[in-house]
Amino acid sequence: MKLNKNSQTKLRTTIFIVTFLTFFSINAKSQNSFTLPNGYKTYKDYDGRESRTDVDFDGDGVKDLAIVCTDKNDNKIIVVYLASNWLVDQSYWWFPWNYPTNKLSFANNVLNIDSDDEYNYINLKLKYYSNLKNMKLIGYSRTYYFRHPTTLVGSNSINLNTGEYSVNGGINKKIDIATITLSNIEKYFDYLSNIGGVFGE
Repeated sequence: MKLNKNSQTKLRTTIFIVTFLTFFSINAKSQNSFTLPNGYKTYKDYDGRESRTDVDFDGDGVKDLAIVCTDKNDNKIIVVYLASNWLVDQSYWWFPWNYPTNKLSFANNVLNIDSDDEYNYINLKLKYYSNLKNMKLIGYSRTYYFRHPTTLVGSNSINLNTGEYSVNGGINKKIDIATITLSNIEKYFDYLSNIGGVFGE
């Protein structure tokens, strides 16, 4: 049966509305369905504040989430949740991160995690790559102090996109390093912290 022009217009409008509502429903569900790993709850500091950032990490128009969580033994983790989980392999990733002070921020498409325990200062830079369907570690830096008296031990800074690192602000040196994403980041922390050999732990 052939539809007249008016019926065709109504049909197209109905299809558009149904498609829009379906897409909106998926996005709304994604934005509000942040599920933390079993046994963990949102970490709050002494002032009752959370360490989190709610921003669109992967550029799909849906807010994502990075948040510090803790278990009953006060072991902390960072959870990164990509809300549009129909575009990625899994809805969230997490890794242990036992620092008492944490600042999470997002700028220029980069998730920054700044953490310290008053003598160990760490910065992670993570960026979403569609070909990886994941967030890749693109920058790492560490500054380390001895206590009593407070003495600077050293620092390193690594650009994982260019494969270069520097020690104590010196000249850049080349290094071969694997692609590090949220899926494997945990096993590289010791390796990254000791690049340059300045910490002597």
